[in-house]
This record gives sequence, C-alpha cells and structure tokens, in this order.
Amino acid sequence: MGAHYFVRDSELHYEVAASKDKEFIVSGRTQEAHRASRAKTTPGQYSNTVNNFFDYVAKWINARY
Repeated sequence: MGAHYFVRDSELHYEVAASKDKEFIVSGRTQEAHRASRAKTTPGQYSNTVNNFFDYVAKWINARY
C-alpha cells in the first residue's frame, strides 16, 4: 500500500533490509478502498485491489513455506 507521501520511505526500508529474499511491491488504492470509488476513471478500476493484495501475499508465502 504505497501511500503517496511515504513511497520513498518504503523504498528506503526495502533498500536497507538485510533479507536476501525480498520484493518491493506497491499496490494502488488498496489501503484506501473507501476512497477508490471516487478516484476511478473507468468502471471497476479499483474493484479488486484488496483481493489482489491478499492473493499476492498468499502466493508469496506458499512459494516459500
């Protein structure tokens, strides 16, 4: 969930993390699902962001554990 003010902060956290197995993923409008409907420019544009986030996390975990 890449809040617009804190994207660079998140990048810095990623860069300094000592983990070898890491990914930096930014998901637009996932955290702000209640505001996504006002931001969309086409019908359904942000309708699946929360599901996509959890599906991605589950796939990442399942591949490693």
